[in-house]
Amino acid sequence: MSANKELDQKQIKEFKEAYNYFLPSEDVDNLETRELKKYLSEMGFDASDLEVAQIKKKVDPKGTGQIDFDQFLSVVEGILFGDNEGMEEELKNAFRMFDKDGAGAISVNILREIMMAVDPNMDKQELEQMIRETDADGSGEVDMDEFIEFMS
Repeated sequence: MSANKELDQKQIKEFKEAYNYFLPSEDVDNLETRELKKYLSEMGFDASDLEVAQIKKKVDPKGTGQIDFDQFLSVVEGILFGDNEGMEEELKNAFRMFDKDGAGAISVNILREIMMAVDPNMDKQELEQMIRETDADGSGEVDMDEFIEFMS
């Protein structure tokens, strides 16, 4: 990572090689957004389903299902240089939506439902462990900061 928040030519070349590696064949120029989480994982980036959904929305606003190299590079730059301000705002909005009474907290049951909706195949034991860690005091509720940390 360079200090000025720009990729250098060597990094761009490396990400171009990764992009080309992910292309299904030589006659295809774009990557499919439905595979974005897999691509990121193979490059060593750990992104939640919610983060990937936000990234897709940002780089493919028309929902074409495909991204070109420049869009792919912007995804990588966003991850490397912490372009998560929009993500945090989206999480705050989501929290407010689930905090129907405005008490500043949501129940762990609601959090569980959210996570199962985001990733229906999530391991239930792993989910319960994550919830226990998030609700460390055992109150059964999660505030906005805990929610954002949990979802990030």
